[in-house]
Amino acid sequence: ITVVSAGPWSSEKAEMNILEISENLHPQLAENKQQFRNIKEKFLVTQGNLVIVPSTCSEELQEDSAPNRTCGIYK
Repeated sequence: ITVVSAGPWSSEKAEMNILEISENLHPQLAENKQQFRNIKEKFLVTQGNLVIVPSTCSEELQEDSAPNRTCGIYK
């Protein structure tokens, strides 16, 4: 049986690698958070449009009996 002892140099090197990795990933995390916020905002806007369209359609159906309605069509 061979036992390898990890001395202080090994733990310092591992700690340095972890710090380097963390420093490299930090900007990527910030960018991903911004992308998530942008996607979330687009989703909420889309969700809001889905709520607005039915009420708009209801008003159009009451006001207009013409066959060429724009009710429910996204532009």
